[in-house]
Amino acid sequence: MSKQDTIWFVIADGASARMLCRTEDGFAPVSALASVDAHHESSDLGTERPGRSVESGGSGVRHAIEPRSDRHEKAKLDFAHEVAETVNEAAEHGRFTALVLVALPKTIHAIKEKLNAHAAARLVAELPHDLVKLPENELRDRLAAIEIRLR
Repeated sequence: MSKQDTIWFVIADGASARMLCRTEDGFAPVSALASVDAHHESSDLGTERPGRSVESGGSGVRHAIEPRSDRHEKAKLDFAHEVAETVNEAAEHGRFTALVLVALPKTIHAIKEKLNAHAAARLVAELPHDLVKLPENELRDRLAAIEIRLR
């Protein structure tokens, strides 16, 4: 790692994210995000039952308009996309030269699918673990152990 390399670590789950920057002395916090919908009940997020329509042929058969969806899963996906937008903006402004994503595989995938070309080109490592709730000192030890190969 050269002096000009700024490595961002994005540690996320479906409800919260922390961005840390590796410094010569360890890690410094950059930003944190929290999902507004993460702790709501499903009923507060909307109905999980699809709308219905009646067949016009007179048989009275009712059909679902769209398949059931899990509102919490949708909220987690939306939050991952929000994290990606934050990373995209930082990449556009040159705030980091390398990016490491730390999250469960589903969350990593959701973030990566919304990364722009600037941010995606800087992705150097992925760690498929949920480390969001680790105490600060343990998290920093785990991040320091990640092998990073800069391009």
